[in-house]
Amino acid sequence: MVKLTGRAAGSIAAAALATGATLMFAPTAHAGTTTGQANCPVPANIQQIMGGKTNLAGPQAYTVNGPATGAAGADVELDVDLGPSPAEVPLDVPGAKLTPTVELKTAGASTAPISVKAAQITMDLKKGGIDLPAFKLKIKIPASATAGKLDLTPTKLTLDVDAMGFKLPMVCTATGTGVVHSITVTAASTTGGTSSASSSSSSSSSTGTSSTGTTGTTGTTSGSSTGSLPKTGPLDDALSMGLVGGTVGLLGIGAVLIATRKVRASRNTPA
Repeated sequence: MVKLTGRAAGSIAAAALATGATLMFAPTAHAGTTTGQANCPVPANIQQIMGGKTNLAGPQAYTVNGPATGAAGADVELDVDLGPSPAEVPLDVPGAKLTPTVELKTAGASTAPISVKAAQITMDLKKGGIDLPAFKLKIKIPASATAGKLDLTPTKLTLDVDAMGFKLPMVCTATGTGVVHSITVTAASTTGGTSSASSSSSSSSSTGTSSTGTTGTTGTTSGSSTGSLPKTGPLDDALSMGLVGGTVGLLGIGAVLIATRKVRASRNTPA
């Protein structure tokens, strides 16, 4: 049996206390797991190659890890890891393409359901239940959510499968699942909304000013055009010359009349 000196024993005790403190104050891992019963009707066009099966059923596990808080209307990224699905393939299929869509029931801060499609996964399928690798799911917290805890419960998993020349959706409805993840919802930021509204108002105001200014300018131009038409061609020059000629002609006629009157007056004057 090894005897510890006082100094060694003290060091070990200090290390143990430090480890305990670290575990005590370590951030909580926001992950949850729930298992429900999945019911997956087999599409009619593949029932024959599935051995005549019309329905596949069995347990389906969901493990979700994600942030503990999020604002109403914000996007939140979740890490999802599913257990083997009762949905199966009758033989090995290399290079199959699968796109999962998860539907979640919400409770607490919102009751609006959430449905999100993940990125396509390419994988080799083995005969039997489909076991997807972990994938990321970006959900949007309902904008109408109030401040408080938002509980997420999986209700449906749809796999869009592209394999063996078939493209079909495998829809598995989940029953008996519990809350798999909770998010504490904070109120949506009013600063951004106010800034956006202010910017929008400013933009509208600028647009209105610009529009009014343009209209006013057009009106002014029209008024100016009505008062004095610009000379734009020979017709205008001819018109101007005609006006000048008419004026000169009138002056000439006036001069002749005056001269005639003077002649008549001189004749009527006695010698």
